[in-house]
Amino acid sequence: MGLIERIAVIGAGTMGNGIALRFAKAGLHVCLRDVKQEFLDRARQAQENTLKAMAPGGAIAEPEVGAILGRIRPTTDMAEAVRDAGFVLEAVPEELELKRKIFAEIEAAAPAGIPLASNTSGISISRIAEGVKDPGRVVGMHWWNPPHVVRVIEIIRGNKTAEATFQATRDLVLRIGKKPVICQKDVPGFLGNRILYALLREAMYCYEEGIGTAEDIDTMVREAFALKLAFMGPMALLDLAGLDIYHNVAQYLNGNLCNGREVSPTVVEMVRNGKLGLKTGQGFFDYSKVNITDLMKQRGQQMVGLLKLMGP
Repeated sequence: MGLIERIAVIGAGTMGNGIALRFAKAGLHVCLRDVKQEFLDRARQAQENTLKAMAPGGAIAEPEVGAILGRIRPTTDMAEAVRDAGFVLEAVPEELELKRKIFAEIEAAAPAGIPLASNTSGISISRIAEGVKDPGRVVGMHWWNPPHVVRVIEIIRGNKTAEATFQATRDLVLRIGKKPVICQKDVPGFLGNRILYALLREAMYCYEEGIGTAEDIDTMVREAFALKLAFMGPMALLDLAGLDIYHNVAQYLNGNLCNGREVSPTVVEMVRNGKLGLKTGQGFFDYSKVNITDLMKQRGQQMVGLLKLMGP
C-alpha cells in the first residue's frame, strides 16, 4: 500500500470529530461524513473550540488553527467521503448491525483494497467484518477519548484481517504521532476496556457496599495510584512493589473482590431515572451549576500538561 494522504472518517460525533481533527493536525486531508448537516456543523464548532483551547497552552500555534480546519471537508454523502480515501475509519454508535450496514456502504464506494477500520470500543472486529465481501480489509483502530490528546490507539486484528491491512494501520498510527497498542486477541472490550471496566466494577462495588463515597473513591484513584500509573503501567508497578508482596496480598484479597457479571443495580436505576452524568447535569455528582464547556476545557489542559511531564 502506498503512502496514505486522504482519510475518510464516518461519524462526526465526539470521537469522530476529534479523530478527524487529529488526522488533520498531522497534515492529512480528511473527509468527515455524517447523516445530517447539523451534526457536521456541531462537529466543526467542537473542533474550533478544541483548537482554541489548545493554542494558549502551546500545544498548537495560533496560525495553525485555520490550516488544520481547512484540511477537514464535511459531507453527508458517503460516496463522496470515501471515493478518494486511502484509509477509512468508522466511528458510528456501538451497534453491530449499524456498523455492518455502514461497512457494506463503505466497501461499495471506497477504492479497492484500502484498509477499513472500526473505532469500536469492544465489538468483535471479526463479527463486524462478516458484513463485507473482503474481510481482510477490516481492522480495529480503537481511539481513546479525548482522541486529540490521548496518545494510545489500540489495533485489533479480526480473524481474517490481512497482514498488509494491519501493517498499514500501525504505520498510520505511528505517522500521526500516536502509540500503537496491539490487542493480540479479538476479545470483547479488547485490552484497554477490559482493564478499565475491572476498575470501574470494583469502584461501583465499593460505592454500593458503603466502603467509600463517590468523592473518596475518586480521591483514592486520582491522588494515590493514578499518580504512579501516569508514569508506569500496572505490570511495572508490580515489579516495583515486588511480586512476593503481590502474591501474599492477592491470596487473601482476590477472593473478596467483586466478580459480578451483571451491570451495577445503582447504574441501572440511575439510567432509568435519566441521571446520565455530565450530559444531563446529574450523575454521581451534581453538575447543574457547572459550566460543562469550561470543565472539559480545564480537564483537557490538565491532560496536556501531564503529557508534557510524561515526556515523548
